[in-house]
Amino acid sequence: VVYWLYLFRGALPVSGPFDSIFKELLLEHPESLLRLLNLPVGDQVTSENTDLSASSRRADILLRVSNPDYLVQIEMQTSYDASMPKRMLEYYVLSSLRYSILPDMECVLLLLRPQADGKLLSGVLRRKNLHFTYHIVRLWELDVETALRQPVEFLPLVPLCAVSDSDLPSVLSRMQARLDESGVSASSRR
Repeated sequence: VVYWLYLFRGALPVSGPFDSIFKELLLEHPESLLRLLNLPVGDQVTSENTDLSASSRRADILLRVSNPDYLVQIEMQTSYDASMPKRMLEYYVLSSLRYSILPDMECVLLLLRPQADGKLLSGVLRRKNLHFTYHIVRLWELDVETALRQPVEFLPLVPLCAVSDSDLPSVLSRMQARLDESGVSASSRR
């Protein structure tokens, strides 16, 4: 957890398979991920194949929600990418083509640290005859209490949420207590 904290609070350079690790952790409980992102959970949530074969693009997370029926496409970023609005549109179009029977789709850009944010990330892409909107969730603005209530797989996200440096030791202690009560062994936390 301390490594994640240093990494995403900007004390370490970003490198490595962080998307894969976060995807695995978050997909353990997709319903909790939707709750954390303030999206309707519905009756059932299933992870979908993220390969968007018409392109070399691969979505980070693609979830199918039933009742209400919709898709959720989530992209996670650790560093700023000015092309993200266009990429979000591309993912939307490719996913919509693949899953044309679903009535709606939510696109979410999950920014994992402040260094991923930038002036072109507004949640809106406008061109002459196009108006595309997507949600932006800035992890460092999310309520730490909401994150603490999620399953233990979400604990690496907790110190990255809206927690002050002075409150961090208390939050880390609460995280430790959650791990202890869940029965997660010290060897499996490494």
